[in-house]
Amino acid sequence: MKFDKDLLNKLTFKITEVDFEKSKKGIYCDDLDIVLIYVFEDGSIDHYERLKRLKEIKYLAKKESIPSSYAYALGLSSAVLKEIGQINFAIETAQKAVKMFKLVDNELFSNSGLIFCYTILGKSYNHIGLQKIGLDQFQKAMEYLQYINEPGLQSFRIYEGIAECYSELGNHKKTFVYLNNCLEIIKNHINQPDNILATKIPILFKIAIEYRKLDNYKECLDYLKKADAILEIYENDVIHKEQFHRQMCTTYLIMNRFKKAENHLNKAIVLSKKQKNNYNILQGKYLLAELMIKQGQQKGALSILLSILNNTDAKENKHLLSDVNKNLALIYYETNDLVKMAHHFKIYGELLEQNYSEKHQIMTKNKEEAIDRMMVEIDMVQKEKENQMLKMEIDYKNRQLASKALLSASNRNFLELILIKLEKIAQPDRAIIQVFNDRINETLNWEDFEKRFTEVHPTFIKKLDTNKPSLTPTEIRVASLIKMGCDTLEIAHFLWVSNRGIEQHRYRIKKKLGIQENLTTYLLSI
Repeated sequence: MKFDKDLLNKLTFKITEVDFEKSKKGIYCDDLDIVLIYVFEDGSIDHYERLKRLKEIKYLAKKESIPSSYAYALGLSSAVLKEIGQINFAIETAQKAVKMFKLVDNELFSNSGLIFCYTILGKSYNHIGLQKIGLDQFQKAMEYLQYINEPGLQSFRIYEGIAECYSELGNHKKTFVYLNNCLEIIKNHINQPDNILATKIPILFKIAIEYRKLDNYKECLDYLKKADAILEIYENDVIHKEQFHRQMCTTYLIMNRFKKAENHLNKAIVLSKKQKNNYNILQGKYLLAELMIKQGQQKGALSILLSILNNTDAKENKHLLSDVNKNLALIYYETNDLVKMAHHFKIYGELLEQNYSEKHQIMTKNKEEAIDRMMVEIDMVQKEKENQMLKMEIDYKNRQLASKALLSASNRNFLELILIKLEKIAQPDRAIIQVFNDRINETLNWEDFEKRFTEVHPTFIKKLDTNKPSLTPTEIRVASLIKMGCDTLEIAHFLWVSNRGIEQHRYRIKKKLGIQENLTTYLLSI
């Protein structure tokens, strides 16, 4: 494929013929596909400039009627959107790309593109806590592997994504299986130095993180140091070195080795600025605030958290905003600034509700697609299908009610804790106390949540009570939230307990139930 100057001169940015030739990698159909590879891998521009250029190529591809480049531009844009934390846009863009790749005549290019997009969708769904939907996307990607010539790198991406899902589900055994599969693929199929940097390093990071979740900090640090030893060869790499220092900081922070944590965090922030990656810069600042809170430096942490809120890029990351507002509420709670505490707690609650609402919208869409597929067979088993659809509708409505009851009970729990503190003040402000009492009266309690939950899972709590009556009410709540698909972080949010506290509850529940398998897997099965 020759360098088409006339076509490429229509772009506002330039690509040399040398760079064009270097970017002839993998599968492509047109000159613009090669330009897309160049833009996607160009380390001299930040992600926002990358998105701008991908958008420009997409419009040119549409104007010139080049469907392969139009689909490819959408797929690569979805990957960049995921990297900068715009998960909902990433999902929407990847879904559009799937439709376009199915229209491309070149089957090899089309199948490769579909694998890429389904992988991005799987990782994006996992990021927002919808691991089961994520695993479905990886399964779709695997179905296309048989239609491409060299599936090594594509298989690697799928296994990596599946490992991420099982990690979030707390299934350490399966996580290690898939991560080790990735290492085996790297050993047998991926030999190019550039690919080693983009494959082996992330897997070593993920293995380290998994050991960290198991409180095995020695193995965690060993794997991070293995990654660092490889990174020494790549002097110009910035992206993976930033990730290395961020993971080292997180590990030392958990170990309460604050000086080492701060040293690595400062290096990570410098490297994020070199990349012009605002998303990672904000994540670094949040880590710094957490570090200060752990050392009792609330004033410094407060300043950093407020600066994050004032950053326009933060507004696109609801997960980060949620964490920031929660910590601000807790800081103001400790300093008895109850008005500001209530303000940030209100925002935190609204963000949690938005997050749940978005999850329900995605789950509803997937349910509707499943129902559409069922309708194809409706003539054969009309009555059975109607019953299934009715059951799904009732089940979905009950789940909505249970989710709302959960949020309400969580809010009530927090409000009651604040009210107790307010009433201990020598001269409490009765107007504020009345506002809290009114709000508490509007919320549901945990008994209401359990009632809604039992409507969805009528035998679950009975089985726990019958088989193991020694479970405490809090342990039953934790088990119920696991059954609803909540991860450790979400359960901690709802119960106003630390992540460590939830992990201890999980450990005690598993011990009392006398099970060897993964707790989440067991509870989802009963």
